[in-house]
Amino acid sequence: MLTLVGDVDREPIEGHGISINPCFLRPKSRGFARLHCADPTDSMIFESGALSHRDDVDTLIRAVKLACKIIRAPAMAALISEELRPSAKEDISDDESEAHIRSHAKTVYHPVGTCRMGSDKQAVVDTKLRVNGVKGVRICDASIMPTIVSGNTNAPTIMIAERCAEFILMN
Repeated sequence: MLTLVGDVDREPIEGHGISINPCFLRPKSRGFARLHCADPTDSMIFESGALSHRDDVDTLIRAVKLACKIIRAPAMAALISEELRPSAKEDISDDESEAHIRSHAKTVYHPVGTCRMGSDKQAVVDTKLRVNGVKGVRICDASIMPTIVSGNTNAPTIMIAERCAEFILMN
């Protein structure tokens, strides 16, 4: 989290530098997406649930501490004039790390699972990507993944779309 990059809602820090952005691939936090009402023109409710599971917060606290250790290693320290985030202090508390995480953590824009595929009653789509209870509609994007993959979601999403095209052609 030692960063000079901007985000969607934050301007970048002025100057030049390097950043380390810890990211973990198996979050336990879960959010939801649901309709607000029966009116299809009304907005939906989307809650990411980010950092709602304590294990996720603890994982990122360890990751921030590791990032600080890397930046302070002799080979790196010789190249760095100052640390900007989360703190220039030598040792920051878990509470300070958590505050930084909660104010700066972001997704890498790979949400999945809002239209989970499966064969149980909670699944939104079946194993042929058909929306349960809605005739003639299929979903073929990352939203059908029951959980996020350990990497970029682009290639699996392409595979899902190609498989969906095969299902459509088979009808």
